[in-house]
Amino acid sequence: MKNRDLNGLLTFQVVVREGSFSAAARQLGLTPGAISRSIGQLERAVGVRLFNRTTVEFSLTAEGRRLASHVCDKLEMLEDSLAEFNSENRAPQGLLRVSLTNSYGKNYVIPRLGEFLSRYPDISLEIGLNDNRQTLIEEGFDVGTCYGSPDQSAYISRVVCQPRLLLVASPDYLERHGVPRRPDELAEHNCVNVSIGAKGPGAWLFQQRDVEEGASQLVRPNGRIMITDQIEGVLNAALAGLGLTVVHVRAALPHLESGRLKTLMNDYRIDSEVRTRDIHVFFPHRAQIAPRVRAFVDFLVEDEGDDATDCTIYSA
Repeated sequence: MKNRDLNGLLTFQVVVREGSFSAAARQLGLTPGAISRSIGQLERAVGVRLFNRTTVEFSLTAEGRRLASHVCDKLEMLEDSLAEFNSENRAPQGLLRVSLTNSYGKNYVIPRLGEFLSRYPDISLEIGLNDNRQTLIEEGFDVGTCYGSPDQSAYISRVVCQPRLLLVASPDYLERHGVPRRPDELAEHNCVNVSIGAKGPGAWLFQQRDVEEGASQLVRPNGRIMITDQIEGVLNAALAGLGLTVVHVRAALPHLESGRLKTLMNDYRIDSEVRTRDIHVFFPHRAQIAPRVRAFVDFLVEDEGDDATDCTIYSA
């Protein structure tokens, strides 16, 4: 179908609905002559007369009535769908499929989702948890988070959170192996490390808090356990007394409060060598970002982090 045929059908629909060329012209902001020409082009395209038009009579022909029965309801439905779509584009609504990294998603995002759902009552969420998701579109997600920047340039990304890291171990492990006080002592301990996809095994950077511009000490953890593609697994290993490890504050906090974990080296700031502490939100490049995606990204940015949380009270 040519564009002019579709335009003619839309004009035909309005003429049928309004009952005259002049009324249709007023509705469409055109002249009656333009309406007449559009209907004439449509009649030539379909090969039949659609209206009886004289100075005293205006009515649909039998062919016009048959065409109206075929297309007018469908065009009305199309207009309704477009109006609904435009409404969705103005207000955040609809199903939002989100891929979240495990520890960040469970400890930083999901506990806050009640506020998000209250703010946007017309959005529903489907959440996947995965520390090494490489793609979104192929797996049907609208937006995702990852540790460090996404591997593919096909995505728009920004840092939304920098969860504070803690070095922790169980009291049982510390009783058996002693309490390390400096980063260089970690070589003598079982360190439970993590490896995420192409980023490989993590390395820990320690910077003394009371030194503004001191050299960072890099520790490449050694131990008999490596957790792959599941950062949250290191927490379970530490709870089992298998070694010491680095975890997010909010993931560790319930276990610190219960006494099942202790913090170590609180006078050091801890980062990762490849900056996987930075949580990025990412979504596909698109000319128009759906309002529900933009609303969710803005919501993630609002998290003020956990730097103010005092964990020294849980020191070994």
